Amino acid sequence: MSVGLRKESFAGFPVDPWMPGGAAELESVSGRSTQQLRDQVRTLAPKQSGVYGMLDDSNRLIYVGKSKSLRSRLISYFMPTNEDEKSGRIVQSAQTIVWERQPSEFAALLREQQLIRSLRPKFNVQGVPNRQKAVFLCLGRKPAETFYVAREADPQALAWEGPLIGAGRVR
Repeated sequence: MSVGLRKESFAGFPVDPWMPGGAAELESVSGRSTQQLRDQVRTLAPKQSGVYGMLDDSNRLIYVGKSKSLRSRLISYFMPTNEDEKSGRIVQSAQTIVWERQPSEFAALLREQQLIRSLRPKFNVQGVPNRQKAVFLCLGRKPAETFYVAREADPQALAWEGPLIGAGRVR
């Protein structure tokens, strides 16, 4: 990061273009220590699909992830075996964890990709090469509504998201 540039404080996740009923409620827990954070996650995080974000002590988003069970995934960050891993570094930097419930694991995957692309949290984008091709995830029209990957946004699609990096991962 260049001198003089300031990362913005977290103001919440942007609108979810895939959620027809509007934005899901953002829930959060905070703690001064990793122990406090872990205890709150264990008590308050749901056993449900969703996306989550980790915020540092300056209230900046540093990581976005998804899970089919938010409670299980978030508790896994606090395992003693993770201390030297990337997940250990993330949780050591985190002071607040926020999450948004999603109706399915697939919905959580789409939302995670949209959040990473739009918010670019530092632990998600560090060391990621820019040589992968950008693609768009499109939702086809009737009679066979289905998702497909395209190199450009398809104006005939019901909805599309992108550009997303890494065609193989998107597929």
